[in-house]
Amino acid sequence: ANNAANYGARVGSVHQQGPASAAYNAAQQSTAYASVGEYSVSVSGGGFPGAQINVQVDWSVPNLMGGLLSFIGGDSSDADIKGMAMSVFRQEGW
Repeated sequence: ANNAANYGARVGSVHQQGPASAAYNAAQQSTAYASVGEYSVSVSGGGFPGAQINVQVDWSVPNLMGGLLSFIGGDSSDADIKGMAMSVFRQEGW
């Protein structure tokens, strides 16, 4: 998720036309390579040189250890593990 957010923001920062769309597509493509979990990409900002391109990737992966923890007295919750990664780049321009 961190790599996808960074890659998306970097790609968006160098595009002069449609930086938010380019950032979204790059981040979405990067998450497609992850074999486990679900990922959601959102992008904001951009539009003029110096503007911030904000890319956020929300992620959720299954808790594979939850069932095993019950054997040693831990919480046997099978809830997914969730988080968020965010990256901000400034749009380049001339």
